[in-house]
Amino acid sequence: MMKNKIAYVSLLVMFVALVSVSPAAVTAPTGGGKLALGFDGTDVVLGSGTKVTTWTDQVSDYDAAAVLFAQQPTLVDLDTGNGVHPVVDFDGSMNYMETAAFSSVFNQANVIFMVAAWDVLPVSLYMFDSIDGANRNALYSRSDSSFGMFAGSQIINGNVQAVTNTFQVYTAVFNGANSLLRIDGASVLGGNTGTLGLSGLTIGADRNGNQVFNGKIAEVLVYDGGLNTEQILAIETYLREKYIVTPDPDIATNPNPANSESGIPLDVVLSWTASPSAQPVDGQDVYFGEVKQDVIDADRANPLGVYQGAQDGNTFDPTGPLELGKTYYWRVDQVNGTTIWAGEVWGFTVASYVLVDNFEDYADTTALLGEWSENGQAWLALATDSALVLGEKSMELHYGNSSSPYYSAATRNFDPAQDWTISEVEAMDVWFKGQNANSAAPVYVEISDGVNTARQYLLGDDEMTDPNATRDEAWYHWRIDLDRFTNVSLTAVTELTFGVGDGINPAQATTGDIYIEDFRLYPTRCLMGNPDYDFNGDCTVGLEDFAIFATGWLETGLWP
Repeated sequence: MMKNKIAYVSLLVMFVALVSVSPAAVTAPTGGGKLALGFDGTDVVLGSGTKVTTWTDQVSDYDAAAVLFAQQPTLVDLDTGNGVHPVVDFDGSMNYMETAAFSSVFNQANVIFMVAAWDVLPVSLYMFDSIDGANRNALYSRSDSSFGMFAGSQIINGNVQAVTNTFQVYTAVFNGANSLLRIDGASVLGGNTGTLGLSGLTIGADRNGNQVFNGKIAEVLVYDGGLNTEQILAIETYLREKYIVTPDPDIATNPNPANSESGIPLDVVLSWTASPSAQPVDGQDVYFGEVKQDVIDADRANPLGVYQGAQDGNTFDPTGPLELGKTYYWRVDQVNGTTIWAGEVWGFTVASYVLVDNFEDYADTTALLGEWSENGQAWLALATDSALVLGEKSMELHYGNSSSPYYSAATRNFDPAQDWTISEVEAMDVWFKGQNANSAAPVYVEISDGVNTARQYLLGDDEMTDPNATRDEAWYHWRIDLDRFTNVSLTAVTELTFGVGDGINPAQATTGDIYIEDFRLYPTRCLMGNPDYDFNGDCTVGLEDFAIFATGWLETGLWP
């Protein structure tokens, strides 16, 4: 018993010791597991007073950054824009920091993020560099206060000016010819930096300590590997929300359709709000496609088949027909000269049907009658009811077949004519309901191509016209095979009619009210759901399903 107690106490002591020396937990995005170094103000080790001796790497086994000279930087508490944070203050003297040499060089691609504020901007001052001349990734402010970065050669844009006394998020992407610098989410310069790797990190100076940063650094993150646009945006968002409360004002907003919205019509035109601060004088680059990762990764130099070019306005009409039920992704970048603000990636899903009319867009009966006409003895009104099956508005059709022509109908004309073969649609669905007090009368749907007309009556179980449908108070879902409309060109439909009565029988002195909610066109689908063992989703159990089943025959999933 005593031995067990001793063993337990020993394990507890070991656990406490391990916990006491473990670095702080990293909350920054891992970038797909590529986060290699992480420093923020909470990781600082102090010597005398506020003097910084070491900046502990909280991510992995890479050595902490230590001060090389007696003129140590100091730790100060500052409001960076989103509350007070501890930041390391470099005063421009010989007080930079270096990590030990990495066990292996971080080959390109690699990405370095910094949250920093410049105090002084004279001649070249380095935010970071490598620790030797053979492997160098560097970011610095040039003598004209513009930025430069290099990893062997250099890329410079003299039009991008550094600012002082403002914390900003700097993103330096080292990736050979595709290298770039982003500040607060905007791509401010890009080009070929060269292909050198990173052997270690000097923070606050060049590798020789001759050109020393004068300002404050709140956090440094280094990723050993390339990051895609989505990962970069996630890390920048993390840093901006942690230190700087102001949202990025320079990206496009208010996507229409809204992000992740479904049920979007085939003829959708995308729209958005341009950034007022970005002032995209050189247009707005639109990326649109079916593969989300392509929309994330693409740029002008690497279009990946989704770059749609620069748009003059705030709208984009997707080229070519979209597909029913498919999800699409899009992104809008703001462009001003060489500065590009990459937008967020949005998505939407096209409806599984083609909408002919659902009455939701009509403001009132007058608007309804602008599209639908009253024929025979019908009168029409726009009805509003939150208890509808598919929306909140429907068309009320009052019928009063007490005299010639003994029918009441609502007709919508299409100009130009509609193509009802688009997206391989096969059927029309109509939702309607009657009232118990209505007179019994047959209902029908009729279409015309301007030359020929075809009509389909609602049939009962005996395949005869069902006159009692007008008296059913439940919503009726009527599916009509478009092939039944014979002798009518489905590629040029000019009229759609919903009617009550047959126009023949004068004995039908009927009256009542019918409510019609939606007209939709659908492709072939499983009306009662997919049958069991329909592996390929074609509503039929056949040889294709057997082939899918056979490929997994006797596979157990057991190992070894």
